[in-house]
Amino acid sequence: MKFVRSLFRSNFQFKGLPIAGIIILLVLQGCAGGQQKKNSIQAVYVIGGGGFTQLPYKNKAEDDNIFVGKSDDGVATGHFLAGLTFHENAMVELGYSAFGTMNFDGKYTWMGVPTDDIGEIKTKGFTASVVGNMPFKTRYSLLGRLGLFRWSVDEDEIFGGIPESHSVSGTSPILGAGVQTAIIKQLGLRIEWQHLFNVGEQDETGEGDIDIFAANVYYTFPLQ
Repeated sequence: MKFVRSLFRSNFQFKGLPIAGIIILLVLQGCAGGQQKKNSIQAVYVIGGGGFTQLPYKNKAEDDNIFVGKSDDGVATGHFLAGLTFHENAMVELGYSAFGTMNFDGKYTWMGVPTDDIGEIKTKGFTASVVGNMPFKTRYSLLGRLGLFRWSVDEDEIFGGIPESHSVSGTSPILGAGVQTAIIKQLGLRIEWQHLFNVGEQDETGEGDIDIFAANVYYTFPLQ
C-alpha cells in the first residue's frame, strides 16, 4: 500500500520566466540576424562548481502539519557540465548534479495518527539545456537557460519503527538565469539560479520544485 505524502511543496510557478525568456528570445533573434557568422561549433567548454539547493521536502505550513519535526531544507550541491558553443549567443550543455543528503526527524501524521518518522532523502540527475548568452559589457554576459532534468529521488526512512525505502525517477523542465564573467580569455566565473519543476512522485516520495543557487568555474577550448 502506497503512503501518499507531501514531502515536496508542489509550487509550479514560472517566477523566473520573464528574465530567462527575454534572454532566450533576444538570443534567437541574434542568431537569426547574424548571418555573417556561421552557426557551427565554435568551442567546447567544461564547467565545475557547487552551491546551495533549497529542497522543500517537508511541508511545514501551519494549515498542513502533516510532518512536524526537523528537516534540512537547504543542502550543498555539486555538479559538472560540458558544453558546445554553436553561435556567439547560444550554447548547448549536458551535465550531472548530485544534491546533498536531506535528513529529517519528526512525526508524520498518517490516518490521523502522529507516527515517528526519521530518515534521509537524496536527489541526483542528468541535465540537458540550451543556454542563451547576451553580452552587455566587455567581460560580462547575461545567461538564460531552458532545459530538462532527468532525476532520481531515493528515500530511506524508519516509519513507526519499520524500515522503508522509496525510489522514483522522471523528467522535469529547467528554467534558469545568471551572469558570467571572463577572468582571462578562456577561464571564467558563472553565477546562476536554476528552478527545477515538479521533481519527485506524489504517491511515493512527494512532488515539488527545487531551487539551485550556484557558483561555477568554466574553461573554454576554442575550435575556431
